[in-house]
Amino acid sequence: MGCPFDVKFVLHQPYAENPVAEIGSSDANRREFLAWLGTVTLKLPKRAHSRVIGDSTTISVPCGTLDLL
Repeated sequence: MGCPFDVKFVLHQPYAENPVAEIGSSDANRREFLAWLGTVTLKLPKRAHSRVIGDSTTISVPCGTLDLL
């Protein structure tokens, strides 16, 4: 996946797909990971949802092995 790399993540779940964008160079090997990240719903307290929905953050993905199943 060409790690380490950074992605911009905007939380929209559970209302819509999370927009996810690579920062810097693109790598086709990240496609499945980015698609999965677009579907992630964070486990947050109900009162926090209105404060974080629509906020963007940068996620730094280190080198390693991820088991997404």
